[in-house]
Amino acid sequence: MNSDPVTRKPGARPGGKSVAHPAWLDQLAAEEALVLLLSRPRKLFDSVADVVRELLERAVDWDRILDLSSRHVVFPLVYRNLRNLDGAPVDKSATARLEELYHASHRNGLLLSHSLFDLQKHFDKQGIDVLVHKGVVVGSCYYGEVADRMFGDLDLFVRREDVPRTALLLNNLGFRNVDEVPHPVEDHWRTYRLWEHPHGNAVGFVKRFDRGGQVDVDLQWGLAPHYFTLDLSPEPMWERARTVSILDHDVRTFSAPDTMLMLCIHGAKHVWTEIRQISDIGAFLSSQPDLDWDAVLRMGETGSCTRIVLLGARLGSDVMGADLPAEISRKAHSPEIDDLFRRIVKWRFRERRGRISRFRQRIAFNQRARDRRADSVGTIFYEMRLALGLT
Repeated sequence: MNSDPVTRKPGARPGGKSVAHPAWLDQLAAEEALVLLLSRPRKLFDSVADVVRELLERAVDWDRILDLSSRHVVFPLVYRNLRNLDGAPVDKSATARLEELYHASHRNGLLLSHSLFDLQKHFDKQGIDVLVHKGVVVGSCYYGEVADRMFGDLDLFVRREDVPRTALLLNNLGFRNVDEVPHPVEDHWRTYRLWEHPHGNAVGFVKRFDRGGQVDVDLQWGLAPHYFTLDLSPEPMWERARTVSILDHDVRTFSAPDTMLMLCIHGAKHVWTEIRQISDIGAFLSSQPDLDWDAVLRMGETGSCTRIVLLGARLGSDVMGADLPAEISRKAHSPEIDDLFRRIVKWRFRERRGRISRFRQRIAFNQRARDRRADSVGTIFYEMRLALGLT
């Protein structure tokens, strides 16, 4: 089917009506543009609904839309937004498949959420402080519904000294180690050699059920892998932690400025491989109109990751439509961020399959995304191992 690039000028519509959409959208195929626009959180979708209707009037390749929605893990949003476009021309078999994926993801999200509540009782009994972040928190608190955000595990953040007893507790509750828990648990290169254990501050656990299904836990005690080189300590973040409500249960998570920083670091660590990572930023920003940007930028400067933060803000604003304060928007449109932004938008759909090509793209990004080029050395080494199939 037709997947010609969107060549119509921004704002132009048949009949002379005007609909604003960004110029970079014109460089994408219709299916790519549709998936990006349909990946907007509900609060941000109405402003592009007419553009989506216009694109849907074309002959689009629904198999490609399904593939992109799944590959970028945004099918819950794509399904929900399509469902709310009354009268739009959609493929019934494709939407049926999206509905199937949506409900399966929702069931898994509920399983993980209630598993979290059960785990929390055991953590509280043992006096283990835990911060919950990413998936379940982002879906419930920022998207507005757990169902709108697909997540496959529970991201639990603990103090470094609590890792051994937290791991033991998880083992006693039937969770099996996916990774070896090191002893002593350290946070420095003297314990973790990059060529042996490049992550250095997270271990995985899994619990499988007899009737099918499983719960995965990612236990973390550092803000980023060692290879990422980040000059930030997690200790002050514990003092700033807050309580949020998820399905009528109180859980502790990072403060709003810390959450913004963590979402940006997570996206940059993965070179914004998934549109979901950009949707997360858009959902977060749209739910935090009073975000303390001074605090966010201070942490970015302290951690020498200001570009990473500004790129995240730019992606959340320009791709997802979230509002930014004028000064933040100005900084996020600097030449350095412009270059990174264009690369990310292009690579999301043009990324080549070969290891060497991906390696070159990721190296180019990391060299430009870090405030200090020397901070990219560990990541380059790690990417070399990935390209050679050594990790």
